[in-house]
Amino acid sequence: MYRFNFNKEKGISALVYIAKKLGKDKSDLHSVIKALYFAEQRHLVRYGRPITGDIYSAMKNGPVPSALYDLCKEVRESGSSLNDSLQVTKKSFITPISEPDLGLFSKSDLECLDEAIVEIDGLDFDERTEKSHDPAYTAAWNKRGELQSSRISFLDIAVAGGADDEMQSYLKNELEFTNAFC
Repeated sequence: MYRFNFNKEKGISALVYIAKKLGKDKSDLHSVIKALYFAEQRHLVRYGRPITGDIYSAMKNGPVPSALYDLCKEVRESGSSLNDSLQVTKKSFITPISEPDLGLFSKSDLECLDEAIVEIDGLDFDERTEKSHDPAYTAAWNKRGELQSSRISFLDIAVAGGADDEMQSYLKNELEFTNAFC
């Protein structure tokens, strides 16, 4: 399984950014991670790279950024904060403590994040879940066997988002290079 390098600091800032944009009443963990998934997908399709590099897993309610999801669960269970950036309430709402570090994001990162936030805003849990059950998710979910989740390939995420043949070829090359030399 090819992957990009995960940028934890950027991932945390992305969660804070999305939670702030959605607002206090709409920043539940499910909404935030679905917005991030759709932003990552858009960015892969348009620019040939993800925003955070986190690996997505197919779980019952859709794709989940593995490392960030685990961090949020730890924060929720401990009652502490994550890098003094955010807290996760017992009811799984993300509460930003600080401002996101916008210096970590490119203009294209913010463009895709903003579009994905608009895309999921107003959708309920079931609608977000159904929308995220795209062909990339389905392929990984069907491969899980006895596991509770399975990794979703970046290439499959891009294809499900509409990546053309040229972008698919570019992504394959980028993933091979990243995994060979990084």
